Amino acid sequence: MWSICNNSWNPQCKVVITATMINIINSIWYAINQMRFNDKKIPRKSSLSSVLSSNALCGNLFKVVASSNIYNFVLLKNFNVTQHPPKAPKIIEVIWKPPPPAWIKCNIDGSSTNIGSSYGGVFRDSSSNFLLCFVELTGDGDAYHAESSGVMRAIEMEKQYNWNNRWLECDYALVINAIKNKNLVPWKVRNWWENCMNITTSMNFLATHVFREGNVCVDQLAIIGSTIDHLMVWFHAPYCIRTPHVLIQYQLAIIGSTIDHLMVWFHAPYCIRTPHVLMLMVWFQP
Repeated sequence: MWSICNNSWNPQCKVVITATMINIINSIWYAINQMRFNDKKIPRKSSLSSVLSSNALCGNLFKVVASSNIYNFVLLKNFNVTQHPPKAPKIIEVIWKPPPPAWIKCNIDGSSTNIGSSYGGVFRDSSSNFLLCFVELTGDGDAYHAESSGVMRAIEMEKQYNWNNRWLECDYALVINAIKNKNLVPWKVRNWWENCMNITTSMNFLATHVFREGNVCVDQLAIIGSTIDHLMVWFHAPYCIRTPHVLIQYQLAIIGSTIDHLMVWFHAPYCIRTPHVLMLMVWFQP
């Protein structure tokens, strides 16, 4: 009987179920004793009400937490128990911030798939105006190699356009650490990296980390880069990164090129999940 509590119930449900079994046993024992020693019959409804009220009191007073499972939620409500949700994790607001006046900010992201690795970047000014964006396929390699290559390409482009106040931002913390320690850079691009770091000594240069949610636009560019076999530069924002629904369509099209069968999702796959896109997606492979 006690093994019931070892099922996949959350802690609060386990307390309620345990209390239910104990209260039922106690209620039966009490009714038998009343009948035996006091010749008093306890009504069944009275015993049931006592069990339910004791369960509700126990479930509400215990400080254990519940989960978001719907079955557990229904069980607690049937026993008139208020659900104790877990404490919210630390919430961090992640938004893209424009650079100070007279500065240029470049966001970089790398991507690695079975097709190959690629990177993308976008330059914006202090008024959040689009300046240019670029993508390039880097061939074989992981996302770290791709993002490192994107950083170096961005530094070279900043020198080309004489942008001397430069803020570099990417979502790969190891790349930011590599700016301080060149030993973290892949050996195959070590010379290129050192040359680019020498360029930064003659400018106002800042490199920071941003969470993925603040780098969504560039993430899409990096994926687009896996379909292009050369460096591509846009001086006007390409249509594929302007609106959310186009991002989704393009992202799914990229996925389609890597799958040879019908694929159906009943929850938005991670590759297209953004704060304003949480919907049922059904996609058919052409």
